[in-house]
Amino acid sequence: MSVLRDATERKKIERAKTEAVSVVSHEMRTPLTSIKGSLRLLHSGTLGIFDNNAKQALDIAVRNTEQLLLLVDDILDLEKIRAGKMKMDKAPVDLVALVDEVVEMNRGYGDELRVNFQFETDLTDAIASVSAARFTQVLANLLSNAAKFTPAGETVQVMLDSENGFWKISVTDKGPGIPEEAYHMVFASFAQLRSPDGKERKGTGLGLAIAQRIVHAHDGEIDFVSKCGEGTTFFVKLPMHTIQPQQLDHAFKIESTLDNLNNPEKILLDDAKPLEI
Repeated sequence: MSVLRDATERKKIERAKTEAVSVVSHEMRTPLTSIKGSLRLLHSGTLGIFDNNAKQALDIAVRNTEQLLLLVDDILDLEKIRAGKMKMDKAPVDLVALVDEVVEMNRGYGDELRVNFQFETDLTDAIASVSAARFTQVLANLLSNAAKFTPAGETVQVMLDSENGFWKISVTDKGPGIPEEAYHMVFASFAQLRSPDGKERKGTGLGLAIAQRIVHAHDGEIDFVSKCGEGTTFFVKLPMHTIQPQQLDHAFKIESTLDNLNNPEKILLDDAKPLEI
């Protein structure tokens, strides 16, 4: 009985914390957007040319502002999902094309960390009813997490196959793995897990919590398997859609997922880049 009360109390505390942070985030977003616009105007050189030292300082200010906006957007997204207000415009989507596109979109981030993404599938088509924009957020989060935990020079493996009436997308890193005692925290809001290798990876602690809620809103499953010293595989399962691939409009299959995103900059939902000072 006491365990049940403790769990209920923890949920109340987490809810109160999220609501408080959400209110602050709403208030922060408008001035942050204004600051970002002003910094970009300065960065463009429209208002004058800066010396190298000033440019470096300006670059840091621009990146930190963008990181703060990503954090604010993550918090607001989480609150929208909890309140049932996040739009999920589901439609038949070819997951083969979508996963391939998201992998390509995130290669630049992998290049920064000197980590390669490799996508493999034996499927020609894999039709699921999803919101392409929201599912792009899920996949981008899994890819960014895998990249930041994978050593430089290694490869993150992305696979798509079928399993018992579901499409299964797997993202496997070669990182230090997740300690078993931390499993229960993986999908918790604001969770910052301590890595077995002792290295600190920056993040908002919201990416996987948001991804889990988006997947559940698609009647899907998200989970992981991990072994310390060997790496972690996150996988997402989505119900197969009954529509035949040939019924899909060709343009819908190949259109850019970026066109569906309200904020094209929010490709990496839980960007691992630390704030710089």
